[in-house]
Amino acid sequence: AVWRQVREMTSDVMRQSGLSNLKAVQLSRIPHLRGTAAVKEPGVVSVTYVDSDRTVDVKGKRILVATGSRPYRLGTIPYDDVTIFDSDTIRALDFLPKTVCIIGAGIIAIEFAKIFTQLDCKVTLL
Repeated sequence: AVWRQVREMTSDVMRQSGLSNLKAVQLSRIPHLRGTAAVKEPGVVSVTYVDSDRTVDVKGKRILVATGSRPYRLGTIPYDDVTIFDSDTIRALDFLPKTVCIIGAGIIAIEFAKIFTQLDCKVTLL
């Protein structure tokens, strides 16, 4: 039951963070596109919209491509999704561990450290 709450908490944190960021971009009137992108040539990015098959070329001297993220699995760590997880697969854990070691210091690592600490797990952040 507790771990179900953790999964719900992490889903809520991610959803709220994404909505908050999108709202900030919209309120700032920052032009933005949601889709997949590929660098076509220097100064040109081809974007296919997330909600259609329509593709547009974006040109500019400086283009920021915010890629979103997926966990990076270090080749030297034997991920087995039983005792060693990444930030996506940890949410499928079916028990609450007593101790947790989190590698990383980005926003996702910090959020998981806070969640596990609130659940009285001993947390080590590397």
